[in-house]
Amino acid sequence: MKKLILLCSAFLLMQSCSKDDKDNDEPTVAELLANKWFLVEVENTSTDPSTITLADECSQKTYYNFLNDGTLIVQGFGFDGGDTCKTGEINGYTYILSADGKQIIVKSETSTEFLVINAISSGSLTLHNSDIPLTITFKK
Repeated sequence: MKKLILLCSAFLLMQSCSKDDKDNDEPTVAELLANKWFLVEVENTSTDPSTITLADECSQKTYYNFLNDGTLIVQGFGFDGGDTCKTGEINGYTYILSADGKQIIVKSETSTEFLVINAISSGSLTLHNSDIPLTITFKK
């Protein structure tokens, strides 16, 4: 009888520690980042005032795909000067997310870029590249 009471007590204790506690945790920046992000707009911050260009129906297919293994795949799209939407090359890079989750270091064979994460949520990503200087907004 004691064993039955102990088993029931253990079962009730395990049930009271609901897995909903984990479900309520906010995702980390790394978890949010690891997605395929599509271009929404580009803000040129070198002009005063800054200039915002909204992605058209072709360029909004441009994406940054951050994979969990540290690979970044980028493909651009743009009109060919007429009405034809052309796909650009698919480029692969490696990336490292900083420990504080505020910066992404993107490396190619010939260069390194530092992207600041201005904002990130489950549906939106805004990156700033001060070297160019551009702020780029993406959506899933």
